[in-house]
Amino acid sequence: MKTKVATVRSVITASHCLSLVPPSGKPGEDSSKRLLRVRLGIHTPVLEVLSNSTVSGITPAPTVAYLLKASLEITLPERSVELDRKNLRAYLNGILNNYQFTGMVDDLLGLTG
Repeated sequence: MKTKVATVRSVITASHCLSLVPPSGKPGEDSSKRLLRVRLGIHTPVLEVLSNSTVSGITPAPTVAYLLKASLEITLPERSVELDRKNLRAYLNGILNNYQFTGMVDDLLGLTG
């Protein structure tokens, strides 16, 4: 089942999309059940290396070799306070800068095969 999401604010560039989704639930509903969602998606395409060795001498249009993707969704209860939201962001920042996480992403450490 697909749900239609209304976006309050959306910033789109060639490589990322950031959106704030309005609270779920109905007006007048218990505020502990109303949630805001912050969504971030990053897509980094890597193009094929092209050569100019075609018969016509015209370089062909670039094609995507592969696509790196990252996505993050933060769920915030409507009744959360600013300090709690800042703490959550600080924890996230700490995890993203953790040596184990950076080793897994940058150097593919921890993968068994």
